[in-house]
Amino acid sequence: MFAFEDLGLIDPDGDATLDMLVELAAHRLPVDAAAISLIDAPRDRFAVRRAGPAVERGFGWAPAEGAPCTVVMETGRPLALGGGEPLEARFALLRRAGFAAYLGHPILGPAQDPVGAVFAVCRSPRVWSGEERRVLAGLAELARTRVLLSAALRTVLELGRERDAAAAGGRPARG
Repeated sequence: MFAFEDLGLIDPDGDATLDMLVELAAHRLPVDAAAISLIDAPRDRFAVRRAGPAVERGFGWAPAEGAPCTVVMETGRPLALGGGEPLEARFALLRRAGFAAYLGHPILGPAQDPVGAVFAVCRSPRVWSGEERRVLAGLAELARTRVLLSAALRTVLELGRERDAAAAGGRPARG
């Protein structure tokens, strides 16, 4: 298994596909911001790509503690918050950022393990519709496809290097 950094998915300069998915979420859903978070070892922070009318488009890091994405990752299930009830104290990160509603869907890795989340946030409380949930689930599946394609490409490239080294009579180089 490769780390996201090895796959080029955690890069401040951006990943065009993931950036496009975030833009789609921000424009397709009536939200203040949308983002994709990916978590890599050590699992104490998320790499986040964000877009939307209430945030500056870009890349950054967010602590895993106090983030709803952590719950999505731990459970492997979608999470909807902010349907009129106050946010739980454990979601302090979301509250500090001024958001009152969150909808997140897991991004599954090659072993069907949660490796991140696609999510949307709003500054005012709201109930998330079934259509909004379906849109986010579809975007999470597209993000999963991007992760899997990156891992497959990396594997093919590594196998090619090993084959070339073996053909040249040398020892395969790893990495």
